Amino acid sequence: MSTYDVVIVGGGLSGEVSAVLLAQRGYSVALCEAEARLGGRCHTDQVRGFSLPFGFAYNLLTEEQAGLLTSSSERGAQWIYFSDIPPISYEHKGWIEIPKERLTTEQKSFFVRHYAFPKDGVQNLIQAYLKHPKIEIHLSEPVLECFIGGGGGREREHVIELVGKSGRFRARAILMALPFSSLSRLLGAQIKQAWARKLKQYRMISCLRLDFVLKSKVSDFKNLIFNLENNGVGLFTSNLDDSFALNSEQISQWLYFLDENEVHDKEEIAKKMRAAKRFIKKAFPDFFDKTTWERIGIMVDFLPQKVEPFQTQEWTNLKNVFWARGGLSAADGRHQWFDELLKEVGKTEEYLNSFSRKEDENISNPRLQHKTPG
Repeated sequence: MSTYDVVIVGGGLSGEVSAVLLAQRGYSVALCEAEARLGGRCHTDQVRGFSLPFGFAYNLLTEEQAGLLTSSSERGAQWIYFSDIPPISYEHKGWIEIPKERLTTEQKSFFVRHYAFPKDGVQNLIQAYLKHPKIEIHLSEPVLECFIGGGGGREREHVIELVGKSGRFRARAILMALPFSSLSRLLGAQIKQAWARKLKQYRMISCLRLDFVLKSKVSDFKNLIFNLENNGVGLFTSNLDDSFALNSEQISQWLYFLDENEVHDKEEIAKKMRAAKRFIKKAFPDFFDKTTWERIGIMVDFLPQKVEPFQTQEWTNLKNVFWARGGLSAADGRHQWFDELLKEVGKTEEYLNSFSRKEDENISNPRLQHKTPG
């Protein structure tokens, strides 16, 4: 059984970016993903010849952040800049420019005016970097158990053993790129309870998601549309990137936020869905006449929002387990997750370097070679 420098559990954007950064720094990485594809909630579905971004999730990297994933020999991605796109205005439909100060907390999470995103979406950009020779990708590989201190002899305190669907993995360090619910299932009592209680103070955003494919364009909008009255947001994706739709066709996506009571009440969700469709029809009278495909779903707890500032602290007693927290950032700093991830990757690298130093010390000192940690 091979021992990797790092096993990353979770193949969403945080797991993918972590794998690329660690591999580029010379570490062997096994990336385990429970689903049959990578990307998590940041992926693009292929629907009837269209590329449909999942829930606005294509805009989670800035150009500067993506630049850290490339080497000097790699060709940079093509980017679309929102700053080059005219502001929101559609006078005869009653749309006006909305100052950011008037947006709700949820809407600020999707306020993308000053951002850019890679052509064809984030996953198209990331896939090229994941071909690094030091990265092994294991799809349909849920990690079922995690044994801390696996192995024997002097390795026991340093090596982690994970049990997956198809076999076992051993690693000197593990980076969890998982939501907290999955993290707590794998590590259980190893998580500090005071930290877990603090985390529960976060409020999670849920929403009703409406995706549409239209046989012709109904709007020339080229930016995010805000509907303050119904606390939702909408986007015509194919106006921003012609790689998402063919010819004159158009893709439209809408999110309507649900509170904690609504998300578990089918009748309230149905009311929200009817209200959303009435609003779209009012804004674009011929919208549903031109719709050729639609998908309606619920995104439960898909984006965390801080109730109060969360102070970073040690969350576990384990020295070689790390957590790529991903989306735990304030709405006004939507890309702050990347900075947090860089810190965690840095901690992982620091531990691996210290592990290597201990190995060198053991080799140079024969008396330490057969010493079993107490």
